[in-house]
Amino acid sequence: MKKHTKIALISALCVGFLLSPLIIYWTGHIWIHAYARRWAEKLITMDAQGLLSTNFGAAWHHIAYEDKMEQELQRITGTSTPQSLTRATGIPLEDYPSISVVERLNRISDLSNRICIRDRHKDTLAIIQTDHVRTPYDSLPETFVGALVAAEDQHFFSNPYGFEYNSFVRSIVVALQESITTLSLSQPRGTSTLTQQVAKMFVSHLDSEGQRYVARSVDRKIQELRLAAALRKKYEPEEILEVYVNHCMTSSYGLVGIADISQGLWGKTVSELTDAESVYLSRMVKWGMNYPERIAAQCRIDMPRIAEYLGWSPAYADTVLAEIENLTFSRPRRIHSDHPHLIDLANRYWQKFLLQEGYAEEELHNFDLLKPTSLIRRQGNLTIDLTIDGGVQKTLEQLVRNRGFGGDTTIVTRARVGSFGEDITRTTPPKDTLNTKTILTTDSLFTEHDRPAATHLTAGDTVITNIRYRALGDSQYRRSVFHYAHLPVRVDGQFFAYAMMDARTGELLATYSRDQIGSENASLFKRRLPNGSALAKPILNALLFDLELFKPHDRWSDTTCADDPDLPWHRTFYPTERGGWFRFHSVAQGAPPYDVHNYGQRIGGEDFLFNHLTRSNNILGVESAYRLSAEVFTPESTLNREYFNHGQFLYNIDQYETLRETFAGREITGIRLYKELCRILGVSVDHINDSLYSAALGTIELSLLEQMHLFNMLYDNTLRENPAEDPSLFVQEISLDGTSYPIHSQAVRYHPFRTTNSLRPTLLGLHKRLINTPADNLTHADLPLQEVSRHPQEPTSSYSPKAYSLSEPLSNFAKSGTTNNILRPFNAPSWSTERTTYGNWNAVLRLDMGKISPQRSDTIDVTIACIAEGNREYTGPTDGKSLHRYLTAALLHTAGTGVRRGYYHYYERYLRSIAQGE
Repeated sequence: MKKHTKIALISALCVGFLLSPLIIYWTGHIWIHAYARRWAEKLITMDAQGLLSTNFGAAWHHIAYEDKMEQELQRITGTSTPQSLTRATGIPLEDYPSISVVERLNRISDLSNRICIRDRHKDTLAIIQTDHVRTPYDSLPETFVGALVAAEDQHFFSNPYGFEYNSFVRSIVVALQESITTLSLSQPRGTSTLTQQVAKMFVSHLDSEGQRYVARSVDRKIQELRLAAALRKKYEPEEILEVYVNHCMTSSYGLVGIADISQGLWGKTVSELTDAESVYLSRMVKWGMNYPERIAAQCRIDMPRIAEYLGWSPAYADTVLAEIENLTFSRPRRIHSDHPHLIDLANRYWQKFLLQEGYAEEELHNFDLLKPTSLIRRQGNLTIDLTIDGGVQKTLEQLVRNRGFGGDTTIVTRARVGSFGEDITRTTPPKDTLNTKTILTTDSLFTEHDRPAATHLTAGDTVITNIRYRALGDSQYRRSVFHYAHLPVRVDGQFFAYAMMDARTGELLATYSRDQIGSENASLFKRRLPNGSALAKPILNALLFDLELFKPHDRWSDTTCADDPDLPWHRTFYPTERGGWFRFHSVAQGAPPYDVHNYGQRIGGEDFLFNHLTRSNNILGVESAYRLSAEVFTPESTLNREYFNHGQFLYNIDQYETLRETFAGREITGIRLYKELCRILGVSVDHINDSLYSAALGTIELSLLEQMHLFNMLYDNTLRENPAEDPSLFVQEISLDGTSYPIHSQAVRYHPFRTTNSLRPTLLGLHKRLINTPADNLTHADLPLQEVSRHPQEPTSSYSPKAYSLSEPLSNFAKSGTTNNILRPFNAPSWSTERTTYGNWNAVLRLDMGKISPQRSDTIDVTIACIAEGNREYTGPTDGKSLHRYLTAALLHTAGTGVRRGYYHYYERYLRSIAQGE
């Protein structure tokens, strides 16, 4: 070979070697762009033919949620039947989502994108933000767009391919260098443009909690590149950027989209963002979370490029950076409410509404307001107007807070801290159980058998050791040792629960307890507790008058024996130094006699029945149940004419036919009559013996709602069947997607008493119960005389049922109840033998609502039910009246409309005059 040929060849090889990277670079440049163009055209063509999937990827999953919500709206309104979510035609290309999702995602919805719970006056009680608010491109701040593009993708508006070839090359070179230096394979990274990030969302998926995830693989990266090229070919940069800022931007607390992030972090709309906040958000995209220190540092790094792009001077750029350093953030909430337990109330009856509309139980999870991933929480446009009165609710909450119920606290409880076991040999049998108490002199570590967890105790702590033995045979025993220590545990505070409703309509006006969101208002609906004397005594008392077993002006004594064994209330009096007690002999077969005494064994003596009710006489309460017992039906199942009024009562509560065959020739006890009233409310009472006369003092357990409705029967002689299942008592209207649905009641109503006039002497006793505490100064709580009542002008000895007859229901009466000591105080240590009570208080008050609720000017009667744990340390005496009368006294002083001498005063004077005349 000639010399010059060799030189030329060597030169060519050297030049080739030197130029090979450039050749590879440009060859790759030409090839990848040609590849991208070909795939962009291919995907767009297939999409036009309907071959790309509308079920693949997170973006279409979001659209599916929206479509599903639209279908459910149509289903509820009755304009359509449910359809399949699959909307693709032809054969889906399962690995690629239809890029027409861009148009769907950028369709600014007219829906409110929130769930709003309001009171009866349309004032907001709670707001639940749903999926997220979308912002059109034209509404984005210029500073934000400029900072995002300058720092994240400088060629975004001019790049026709949607990806950066040079970025690929840089990432591959860096990955090769890292692989060589670390001797391990490194993946290329940091190559995504804004368009690629949108494409990445399209090929990601949603997990069961609604969070996006994406596979990290070469195949996924190729999918992303192909989709990016197709997106950029079909759509303008502004359309792609709109998808990015609304659906790809994320932050802490699950915030998605610039509008939600802006509102969540600063309480601002997008248009209100400052330059500093816009720059800050533009760099948050690097992490997808709010890390203030990292983001501020990134802003400093990227500020030169951002300032240059936006045309800022160095001085102004420094000012913006200084503002970024001083930014503060709020903790965003999806749920905004000062009354979170009312969300549970709305959720309960929203789901009952859906059941009435034909939804199955298994479908309700899609419409659970408390479940963040439910369909209604993602796409909801829902408003629920409760019967709650916001003014009454705030007043109730404030008064209860001022009462001073004990809050959450720490108690010391016995907790196991360690254990171990061993097999031993003993010639003599050991004791079954041994207990020792040791005060540690040094710090010690205790572990559980076969568990790594340990508990560290310090010198001075007390350890209780419990040793148990189990025989294994042949002098072999298993010895188990358990160590316990007294450790602090956080416990819930003093229990209380209150409810108020409109006495005429039964609609709930306010409720307050320790229930929070997610508790399902257990204190109102689920937690059944003994109702003490607050219900049974007044209702049995009213039945005595209604069934004409007593006259309104009759007197009765709790010192008189009933010696006749044939009397159902056969009783013997046993006097004591304090007063005395009675033994009732007629009880269920096999049961011991029932011993009854008043509080402190005090005796009331002879007095009017209504005064005995005022003083909550236990002996009268139990005797009332005995006196109401009657053989209503003959052995031939016909009505015993002697007990016609009993039959009328059973007819009024729709139990006449049910009990006629069962109790033919048998006694129906007063307890059974009371049980049937409780049954109407939805209470399970069949397990309670008809002769369990302690029920007259309140051993039947009722929820707070049931307690309130049963007491309200004394107001207007109306008892609603299973009130917890009647949405109209809690919700006025539901508005879904702009269509309103008024809630109408379909509940059955009963009128147990023959007439409301039968209730007058009972209500007189309950009125005196309300006002008879001098410290309350409630002498002004009498009611004005009713104009149409017949009022004798002079005292008379002849009783007339028409005298002081009622033209409207009476109010301003109350009754307390107190259980026996049945629970350990919330703040007592776990080993304490101390016990305390539950205290009840029920009342019906006439109130000027304009003095409580700013949007009202009417006067109504309000029924109130209260229950709480008695606790001397926090709330003083542990009886129901002491616990709760503060509430009714405050309401009457604030908004009462009574007079000093009115109906109750003159009616009592009338009854006394009759008794004196006789």
